[in-house]
Amino acid sequence: MGRRLRIGLDAYGSGGITSGVGRYVSRILADWPGGSAARLLVYGQGDQRAALDPGRRGHWIAGGAWHGRAALDLLWHHLVLPFFAALHRLDVLFVAVERRCPLFAPCPVVTTVYDLAPLAVPGKYGLGSRILFTRILPATLRRHRLLAISRLTARDLLSRYHLDPATIRVVRLGAD
Repeated sequence: MGRRLRIGLDAYGSGGITSGVGRYVSRILADWPGGSAARLLVYGQGDQRAALDPGRRGHWIAGGAWHGRAALDLLWHHLVLPFFAALHRLDVLFVAVERRCPLFAPCPVVTTVYDLAPLAVPGKYGLGSRILFTRILPATLRRHRLLAISRLTARDLLSRYHLDPATIRVVRLGAD
Protein backbone atom coordinates (compact mmCIF):
# COMPACT_ATOMS: atom_id res chain seq x y z
CA MET A 1 0.00 0.00 0.00
CA GLY A 2 1.41 3.41 -1.01
CA ARG A 3 1.46 6.54 1.06
CA ARG A 4 -1.72 8.51 1.56
CA LEU A 5 -2.46 11.41 -0.76
CA ARG A 6 -1.52 14.69 0.97
CA ILE A 7 -3.86 17.60 0.37
CA GLY A 8 -3.14 21.07 1.70
CA LEU A 9 -5.96 23.51 2.43
CA ASP A 10 -5.10 27.20 2.83
CA ALA A 11 -7.40 28.70 5.48
CA TYR A 12 -5.41 31.91 6.00
CA GLY A 13 -7.44 35.08 5.88
CA SER A 14 -10.73 33.21 5.96
CA GLY A 15 -11.79 35.08 9.11
CA GLY A 16 -12.79 31.91 10.91
CA ILE A 17 -16.42 31.46 9.93
CA THR A 18 -17.28 35.16 9.90
CA SER A 19 -16.70 35.62 6.17
CA GLY A 20 -18.11 33.91 3.10
CA VAL A 21 -14.72 32.33 2.41
CA GLY A 22 -14.52 31.22 6.04
CA ARG A 23 -17.88 29.50 5.73
CA TYR A 24 -16.74 27.87 2.48
CA VAL A 25 -13.59 26.49 4.14
CA SER A 26 -15.53 25.37 7.23
CA ARG A 27 -18.01 23.46 5.02
CA ILE A 28 -15.14 21.73 3.22
CA LEU A 29 -13.79 20.63 6.60
CA ALA A 30 -17.19 19.61 7.94
CA ASP A 31 -17.98 17.56 4.84
CA TRP A 32 -14.53 15.98 4.52
CA PRO A 33 -15.06 12.22 4.72
CA GLY A 34 -13.86 10.64 7.95
CA GLY A 35 -11.36 7.88 7.36
CA SER A 36 -10.49 9.37 3.98
CA ALA A 37 -7.65 7.82 2.03
CA ALA A 38 -6.17 11.33 1.81
CA ARG A 39 -4.38 13.23 4.56
CA LEU A 40 -5.65 16.79 4.91
CA LEU A 41 -3.26 19.48 6.19
CA VAL A 42 -4.99 22.76 7.04
CA TYR A 43 -2.83 25.89 7.12
CA GLY A 44 -4.29 28.71 9.18
CA GLN A 45 -3.78 31.29 11.88
CA GLY A 46 -3.78 30.17 15.49
CA ASP A 47 -6.85 32.25 16.31
CA GLN A 48 -8.86 30.48 13.59
CA ARG A 49 -8.43 27.01 15.01
CA ALA A 50 -11.49 27.13 17.29
CA ALA A 51 -13.76 28.00 14.35
CA LEU A 52 -12.08 25.88 11.68
CA ASP A 53 -10.64 22.99 13.69
CA PRO A 54 -10.47 20.04 11.31
CA GLY A 55 -10.71 17.56 14.22
CA ARG A 56 -10.03 14.00 13.11
CA ARG A 57 -10.47 14.97 9.46
CA GLY A 58 -7.13 16.72 9.14
CA HIS A 59 -4.06 18.15 10.78
CA TRP A 60 -3.99 21.85 11.79
CA ILE A 61 -0.79 23.76 11.03
CA ALA A 62 -0.67 27.26 12.50
CA GLY A 63 1.79 29.63 10.92
CA GLY A 64 1.43 32.81 12.96
CA ALA A 65 -0.32 36.13 12.45
CA TRP A 66 0.39 36.80 8.78
CA HIS A 67 -3.06 38.03 7.78
CA GLY A 68 -4.23 41.61 8.02
CA ARG A 69 -1.19 43.33 6.56
CA ALA A 70 -0.91 43.26 2.78
CA ALA A 71 2.87 42.74 2.70
CA LEU A 72 2.76 39.87 5.21
CA ASP A 73 -0.21 38.30 3.43
CA LEU A 74 1.75 38.34 0.15
CA LEU A 75 4.80 36.91 1.91
CA TRP A 76 2.73 34.09 3.41
CA HIS A 77 1.01 33.07 0.18
CA HIS A 78 3.94 33.44 -2.21
CA LEU A 79 6.84 32.22 -0.06
CA VAL A 80 5.83 30.57 3.22
CA LEU A 81 2.86 28.52 1.98
CA PRO A 82 4.83 27.08 -0.98
CA PHE A 83 7.67 26.30 1.47
CA PHE A 84 5.22 24.37 3.69
CA ALA A 85 3.82 22.61 0.62
CA ALA A 86 7.33 21.38 -0.19
CA LEU A 87 8.19 20.56 3.43
CA HIS A 88 5.01 18.50 3.86
CA ARG A 89 5.33 16.96 0.38
CA LEU A 90 1.83 17.93 -0.63
CA ASP A 91 0.34 16.24 -3.68
CA VAL A 92 -2.06 19.14 -4.21
CA LEU A 93 -2.76 22.48 -2.54
CA PHE A 94 -6.24 24.02 -2.45
CA VAL A 95 -6.41 27.80 -2.05
CA ALA A 96 -9.98 28.96 -1.43
CA VAL A 97 -9.58 32.43 -3.00
CA GLU A 98 -7.88 33.16 -6.31
CA ARG A 99 -6.22 36.38 -5.13
CA ARG A 100 -4.24 34.37 -2.55
CA CYS A 101 -2.98 31.79 -5.00
CA PRO A 102 0.83 31.52 -5.05
CA LEU A 103 2.61 32.22 -8.31
CA PHE A 104 4.87 29.20 -7.85
CA ALA A 105 4.29 26.02 -5.86
CA PRO A 106 6.05 22.65 -5.66
CA CYS A 107 2.77 20.81 -6.34
CA PRO A 108 -0.38 21.33 -8.39
CA VAL A 109 -2.62 24.10 -7.05
CA VAL A 110 -6.41 24.35 -7.29
CA THR A 111 -8.16 27.62 -6.51
CA THR A 112 -11.69 28.96 -6.57
CA VAL A 113 -12.45 32.01 -8.71
CA TYR A 114 -15.57 33.86 -7.60
CA ASP A 115 -15.57 36.74 -10.08
CA LEU A 116 -13.38 39.32 -11.76
CA ALA A 117 -15.25 42.31 -10.30
CA PRO A 118 -12.19 44.62 -10.11
CA LEU A 119 -12.04 44.40 -13.91
CA ALA A 120 -15.78 44.75 -14.48
CA VAL A 121 -16.38 47.62 -12.01
CA PRO A 122 -13.18 49.68 -12.27
CA GLY A 123 -14.20 52.65 -10.09
CA LYS A 124 -15.17 50.49 -7.11
CA TYR A 125 -11.77 48.97 -6.32
CA GLY A 126 -8.40 50.54 -5.51
CA LEU A 127 -5.13 50.53 -7.38
CA GLY A 128 -3.88 47.43 -5.56
CA SER A 129 -6.83 45.34 -6.73
CA ARG A 130 -6.48 46.61 -10.30
CA ILE A 131 -2.77 45.69 -10.35
CA LEU A 132 -3.50 42.28 -8.85
CA PHE A 133 -6.29 41.49 -11.34
CA THR A 134 -4.52 42.90 -14.44
CA ARG A 135 -0.87 41.95 -13.85
CA ILE A 136 -0.39 39.29 -11.18
CA LEU A 137 -3.46 37.04 -11.44
CA PRO A 138 -3.21 36.36 -15.19
CA ALA A 139 0.28 34.90 -14.73
CA THR A 140 -0.67 33.07 -11.54
CA LEU A 141 -3.88 31.50 -12.80
CA ARG A 142 -2.21 30.18 -15.98
CA ARG A 143 -0.14 27.85 -13.77
CA HIS A 144 -3.01 26.25 -11.84
CA ARG A 145 -6.38 24.51 -12.04
CA LEU A 146 -9.42 26.68 -11.44
CA LEU A 147 -12.89 26.18 -10.03
CA ALA A 148 -15.18 28.91 -11.40
CA ILE A 149 -18.39 29.39 -9.41
CA SER A 150 -20.46 30.10 -12.54
CA ARG A 151 -20.35 29.82 -16.32
CA LEU A 152 -20.11 33.63 -16.42
CA THR A 153 -16.95 33.56 -14.28
CA ALA A 154 -15.50 30.82 -16.53
CA ARG A 155 -16.27 32.89 -19.64
CA ASP A 156 -14.69 35.96 -18.02
CA LEU A 157 -11.54 33.96 -17.24
CA LEU A 158 -11.32 32.74 -20.83
CA SER A 159 -12.01 36.10 -22.46
CA ARG A 160 -9.96 38.36 -20.16
CA TYR A 161 -7.00 36.09 -19.37
CA HIS A 162 -7.01 33.77 -22.43
CA LEU A 163 -6.60 30.67 -20.28
CA ASP A 164 -6.69 27.08 -21.47
CA PRO A 165 -10.34 25.94 -21.14
CA ALA A 166 -9.12 22.54 -19.90
CA THR A 167 -7.82 24.20 -16.70
CA ILE A 168 -11.26 25.53 -15.68
CA ARG A 169 -14.19 23.64 -14.16
CA VAL A 170 -17.51 25.23 -13.27
CA VAL A 171 -18.49 24.17 -9.75
CA ARG A 172 -21.38 26.12 -8.34
CA LEU A 173 -21.35 27.05 -4.68
CA GLY A 174 -23.95 25.01 -2.84
CA ALA A 175 -26.42 26.19 -0.28
CA ASP A 176 -26.90 24.40 3.03
